[in-house]
Amino acid sequence: MSENLFNSNAVKLDTLPDQVFLRIKKMILSGELKGGDRIPEVRIAQEFGVSRTPIREALRKLDEYGLISIKPRRYAEVLQMSHDEVVELTIVRLHLERLAVKLFSERATDDDIAALGNLLADCHTTFDKGDIGGFYEKDSQFHIEIAKRTGNSFLVIAMESLDAKVQLSRLVKPLNTEEVRSALAEHDELFAILKSKDIQAAQKHIEKHINSNL
Repeated sequence: MSENLFNSNAVKLDTLPDQVFLRIKKMILSGELKGGDRIPEVRIAQEFGVSRTPIREALRKLDEYGLISIKPRRYAEVLQMSHDEVVELTIVRLHLERLAVKLFSERATDDDIAALGNLLADCHTTFDKGDIGGFYEKDSQFHIEIAKRTGNSFLVIAMESLDAKVQLSRLVKPLNTEEVRSALAEHDELFAILKSKDIQAAQKHIEKHINSNL
């Protein structure tokens, strides 16, 4: 999938909905659009130089993903989460993440560790560019990659199904740049622990990392 989200002339027609999907998703993850905000369909259509058809297809995908809600024949808006919902989500996520780092520590090969290291490098590159929305995308990929590398498909399904809610939870308490930098440093620490295959240390660290977002 192309990463060129702004030059509509460089985008093939059959990829436009995907490009719009990514554009709106980044607008949400970066905080440009907040919970309860309407999706600016007309502005996005003008930005891409396209009709409303690919915009609406992208909105359907975002609705299925769980980031927005479509009001029939009216408009689409970013979903909102309450603080209580974030707490409930965190309880479930903690159990999944603790299991993920345990299984990763038990099963990971050198190739698995190298792949996770490459994703961590991508996190740094994206943050250094000042792309906070892109960083949150990479952040989610980093956590889900740990689950994928355990070989447990049910764990992956569970974590992927919660991904949109995890992203929405970031809108309840947006992090400033230094807090995002601190979260990235915690990724570095977690990666070092996972390389050492210290299960107890990994579980303790992931618990601290997840709870720091409350």
